[in-house]
Amino acid sequence: MSKARLILSLTGIVGLLILAGGVGIWAFPLRAPAQAAAASQPAEKEIPPRVITAIQPIRQVWPVYPPEAKAAGIQGSDKLRVTINKDGRVMDIQALSGPPQLMKAAIEAVTRWRYAPSKEIRVATVTIVFALRREGAAAAGSQPAEKEIPPYAFAAIHPVSQVPVVYPPIAKMAGIQGNVRLRVTINTDGSVMDIGVLSGPPVVVKAAMDAVSQFRYAPSKEVRVTIVTVVFALRRDGAAPSPRPAAEDLTPPMPIYKPDPAYTEEARAAKLQGTVVLQVTVAADGTVTDVKVTKPFDKGLDESAVQTVRIWKFMPAMKAGKPVAWTGSVEVTFKLL
Repeated sequence: MSKARLILSLTGIVGLLILAGGVGIWAFPLRAPAQAAAASQPAEKEIPPRVITAIQPIRQVWPVYPPEAKAAGIQGSDKLRVTINKDGRVMDIQALSGPPQLMKAAIEAVTRWRYAPSKEIRVATVTIVFALRREGAAAAGSQPAEKEIPPYAFAAIHPVSQVPVVYPPIAKMAGIQGNVRLRVTINTDGSVMDIGVLSGPPVVVKAAMDAVSQFRYAPSKEVRVTIVTVVFALRRDGAAPSPRPAAEDLTPPMPIYKPDPAYTEEARAAKLQGTVVLQVTVAADGTVTDVKVTKPFDKGLDESAVQTVRIWKFMPAMKAGKPVAWTGSVEVTFKLL
């Protein structure tokens, strides 16, 4: 057989093999029917709808401060999203924020918390605070000794006895008024063990702290934290009424689900940026029940702000350790990126 005929024969054989393969694939496809493929996928299990709310546990286990974190002076707040089963057991925990060196201890403790049974699966946000307190003077070349403050959760608590606040004469003469907000740490015996300043006119802060440090609370098995607001106000005739702790001792709600509002096409095209002020009512379960525009910005953006805030979820306002309804102002800002 000549060389040309040999090449021609081999080419013909290869062509026949390719043709036969194509016919086989056409007759016997490699992919399974859609129904069979779907059956091979793992089944999806539905998670029942749930309400995001602030829920008080009926039994708590406090975290143990990790020795390594304590030795390194690591402090901070670990924020967790806790999913609660219908029988009140914790079924899932998700870390939202906080020092990673403390997170494992927080999760291990909250896993063992128990809540009141319910007809539905619920979600709550839990904040565990790890803090160290310095004690005594530091020796030369050494750091002051640090004593652990047991981890605690935030709460609004009324004192059983109060000391009147004295309006500083210099502030009175200068016409200085305002509210001083303090974060008060309460020891197990009911005494005030620490005060942190959150906000307020500096001239009157010391007077507020001096009085609040002498407050007394009911004893408890755990260290607690509450927010105290001291109001300094002057009458129009110049006489100063006695400063007083805010009667409500109310901790405002905190948004935990806060999607951004949508821009309208017209506002985006016009490059509008600004703020809409709303009056919002938050129920005791953290849901928004009413929204009104108090300071409009643009008609289309006002409507977008209202629709968005209606689906926000909050940690509800707290009064005397219990969730309560709250009405106040909320600002929604529109800003182009």
